[in-house]
Amino acid sequence: MSTPAFKTARSYVAEIDFLRAVSVLVVLICHLQINILPGGFVGVDVFFVISGYVVALSLLHRSFKGIADFIFGFYARRFLRIFPALILCVSVTALLTVLFVPQSWLSQAVYATGRYALFGFSNLALIWFDDGYFSPRSDFNPFTHTWSLGVEEQFYLIFPLMFLALIAPWVLRGRKALPGLAVLAIASVASLVYAWHLGNADARAAYYLLASRWWELASGVMLAVLHASYPNWRMAGRWRGALAIAGLVLIGFATLYADPAHFPYPWALVPVTGAVLFLHGVAGDRPVGDKIGALLSQPVALYIGRISYSLYLWHWPMIVLFRWTVGIDGPLEIAAAIALSFAAASASYHFLETPIRRLGHRQFRFFNIAVVGAGLASIALALFTYSALFAHRDALTLSVTKDQQAWYPYAYDRPSEYTGPTFAGRTLFAVGDSHLGAYEAMLHWTTKDLKMELWARGIDDCQLARLYYPINGSDHCQALVENILSGIEAKAKPGDIVFFPTLRGHRLVDQWFHFDLEDVRGYNASEGFAESLRFAVDQNLPYFERLASKGLIILLDLPKPTMMTVPYRCADWFNRSNPICAAGDTVPRSLMLELRQPMIAALDMVAQRVPALHLWDPFPLLCPEDPCGVYDATGPLFMDGDHISGHGNQVLLPAFRAEIVSLLQSH
Repeated sequence: MSTPAFKTARSYVAEIDFLRAVSVLVVLICHLQINILPGGFVGVDVFFVISGYVVALSLLHRSFKGIADFIFGFYARRFLRIFPALILCVSVTALLTVLFVPQSWLSQAVYATGRYALFGFSNLALIWFDDGYFSPRSDFNPFTHTWSLGVEEQFYLIFPLMFLALIAPWVLRGRKALPGLAVLAIASVASLVYAWHLGNADARAAYYLLASRWWELASGVMLAVLHASYPNWRMAGRWRGALAIAGLVLIGFATLYADPAHFPYPWALVPVTGAVLFLHGVAGDRPVGDKIGALLSQPVALYIGRISYSLYLWHWPMIVLFRWTVGIDGPLEIAAAIALSFAAASASYHFLETPIRRLGHRQFRFFNIAVVGAGLASIALALFTYSALFAHRDALTLSVTKDQQAWYPYAYDRPSEYTGPTFAGRTLFAVGDSHLGAYEAMLHWTTKDLKMELWARGIDDCQLARLYYPINGSDHCQALVENILSGIEAKAKPGDIVFFPTLRGHRLVDQWFHFDLEDVRGYNASEGFAESLRFAVDQNLPYFERLASKGLIILLDLPKPTMMTVPYRCADWFNRSNPICAAGDTVPRSLMLELRQPMIAALDMVAQRVPALHLWDPFPLLCPEDPCGVYDATGPLFMDGDHISGHGNQVLLPAFRAEIVSLLQSH
């Protein structure tokens, strides 16, 4: 095939690196201090436009010898540009994660996200295994930011074929690619409409999927093709600098005001338009002149632009690892995270990316095929190494939480010393939320010792039998509650037990932030809480009476103590200074008794109205004296602020098992 028609006198457009610098810096500031640039995440949208523009230009500048040469050449350049730095960053981050990040709900999606990042599908992993981009778990996932690389890499999978079909047939003949541009424009409009539709139906998918981001990358592609088809359009004369500044103003506006609840449609239109204006303004055979040109060619900014890919890769893992360890709230921690991010990015750029890029110029006959093959082999090796690190996490981690039996409520077999009565043929039904999982070991050992069957079902966020909140009236919850109750009725025999474990007290700390104690105390004493309890009692009574009418025994647990710290995040030498740990490992017993009193009164009222309903109190075992603490003499009682640990399960087991025996013998 012949050389494409479009050429430019500038092989390097410095102003594009300025825009890259702006993009990565606003992302960095947003991730460090979101209150300063709440919309700084739009820097990624600017990167999408730049990528589409630069990649399209690179193809328009190249000659190639047939379709195979074109396709393998394209993928070889993408492998050399993207994967060496990505593999290094993911591998190092995986090692540091294994060493310093405990396993928990907060880190649950980390393994899957990093694994998918190695072959360009972490955006899909975040849809399948995690919450949205602005959820707390994303803030604690060191691979969250790779979603944008996934979008780009998926775009690159189809871009060569799109280019060959829509652009090359016209540009290679020296003709204007208007038909191809028309198709791209129609596809972009369709993508934008899809972003609007999906944003209303599934905001998380709208944020992460290529289909709702296609139009952003295609905007850059269309601009590049326009510049190839109409070279004079690139010559903005004295208005070039003004156009670039107008683009920067739009991007700046978006960094301050973009609404994540309406993204990518319509807010991504603002930074994308800004990026297109900027690129159109700076494109040309000569740099932008005058003072604006001097601004856009500042050496420091251009250097940041050149390392922007590595800086984007490294800044987020640094921030997240600080968040997991010493925290990222103070100026010293922020400065250290920035310094380490720049150091890692510079090292990656100078000692890995640049040498590999130079290697890419030494092409021989089968060079591109060899690069693609080596790239795939490198990904496979990295995936093997990554999986091995996480497979040996318990042996490698520096966290004391590697003692699984002490920290995690997982059921495991252990020698039983129980010699009391058994109840073969009886069933213990357990229905609850995450606190059902927190009792996993205790329930497993109880039913095994008593030779009972355990039937457990999760209730999601439907609030059945919790009383702290009214029952969720959504269609999903109504169907789920009915399905669970019908399942119990179909299987149960009179005298079987239905246990509803949950959190019936006030949460003082979540896994990532503290609640205001005075607000909690005020709400606990308020008429609003009392009214909510009365309403929830009235909601739940028909369900309790329904089970009681079948001759079943109903068991509810009374409020447990709740902590003001997150034990698994505060148990190690490298995380004890984290702000989440500032409240300490104890809470006054008098405070716990005060906070649980309204709930106990409501539960006593329920028990009076439903004689088959019984109450079990774990509080005296978890807080035998003042103050209530995270630890007893032999281990942690709590995993986080309100879920009990594996050791806590061992502490509660004898009393819970005795309660089950007493109930079965008395009915």
